[in-house]
Amino acid sequence: MGQKLKFDLEKNSIVCGDCCNEEGEGWLNFIPDNSVDLIYIDPPFFSNKNYEIVWGNGFEVRSFGDRWKGKVEHYIEWMRPKLREAKRILRNTGSIFLHCDWHASHRLRYLMDEVFSEKNFRNEIIWHYGERMMGRSNFFDRKHDNILFYSKWKNKFYGYKEKYSLDEIRSWRGTKFDKNGEYTLRDGGKGKPRYKAYIKDIQKKGRAVSDVWDIKILGSASKERIGYKTQKPEKLINRIVKCASKQGDLILDFFGGGGTTAKVCSDLNR
Repeated sequence: MGQKLKFDLEKNSIVCGDCCNEEGEGWLNFIPDNSVDLIYIDPPFFSNKNYEIVWGNGFEVRSFGDRWKGKVEHYIEWMRPKLREAKRILRNTGSIFLHCDWHASHRLRYLMDEVFSEKNFRNEIIWHYGERMMGRSNFFDRKHDNILFYSKWKNKFYGYKEKYSLDEIRSWRGTKFDKNGEYTLRDGGKGKPRYKAYIKDIQKKGRAVSDVWDIKILGSASKERIGYKTQKPEKLINRIVKCASKQGDLILDFFGGGGTTAKVCSDLNR
């Protein structure tokens, strides 16, 4: 590795270099044990494609490859030491979210069970991104990615709630007004009578999010677009960061990609 890397884990850092090769060597080696609160990674998907990006002024073309010699086993062995390092540097209360898709999600799930233990599996999140229909002739259109959520041990989890829309609340049973505002009648459950639930309170409380996330993929005209071909929406990363960390926590993304994780963490004071 040569000269030891110097960067302060208490401050925002971007490290350029190989995070971890197949021999387990890379800059991840220099991150202390049990020091990171949350890891989100969006590695190559084993898609066996090359990607080109028209960058900056519209003239410069940059490219990156997601192509592999051999079968998926080679890809899994490439991922194995990286995930072992991830486990080492995670705090006991930490979590890891691994973003993948149908190409290798089944093999990565097996690998994550091996490295983190199947008892520490928390969710397989389905990100349904809803692109236009392609009209495949011999299988259903693939319109989702998989995000594997594991903990190291007993992880911190803050959950995530989203706001009900007014139209959704008003569709439940119809709404009425009194001196305190607009309300709907809710079932008290287990023989209890119905009760007034004010819309402002329902919206404030929100609803817990399930493991299926309907978040639109970035459109070509999105202001977030930087030209990075596999860029993920900030809304998606925002949800992950909020559900598994608090302000001041240390977040790591060792497949930095287009920098969305760093951007979101900066916005959220991580």
